[in-house]
Amino acid sequence: MRTAPVLAAILIAAATPAWAGDVAVGQIYECDSPDSDLTLTLVVGRIDHKQGQTFISVSMFNDAPDAPHREIGHTPFVDGALEFCTLQPGARALSANFEEGYAMWREAFDEGGGGAFDEAPADTYEMMLEMTSPDAAPQPGRNDT
Repeated sequence: MRTAPVLAAILIAAATPAWAGDVAVGQIYECDSPDSDLTLTLVVGRIDHKQGQTFISVSMFNDAPDAPHREIGHTPFVDGALEFCTLQPGARALSANFEEGYAMWREAFDEGGGGAFDEAPADTYEMMLEMTSPDAAPQPGRNDT
């Protein structure tokens, strides 16, 4: 019977880490934190290449009922940052804010700026929450007046 090898190939592909294969627009990844119980869902919106580096722009979703921010419209990562992510079946729309955030990042990227995160997506999400918390200390260069 040939169904067993086909099923095994599908299961292996579904659990393939993002960094081990080709990432494509529209793919969905589940990303676990190496340091906490946080799990995020990423939807790939754009992929850019510059000087041998791959930049993956995603929408991040935290589907936990008590999540302080259920989604972050656009976040750019270098491909190695998706080490703790696995490809998931299905489809999900990008955040409504993805294109606006991507356009701002791409303009800076084209001008030689527009960096990308190299931390695990869950760690990046937690860092963003800390930076945007009302209790966060003012950041250098940030005008809080």
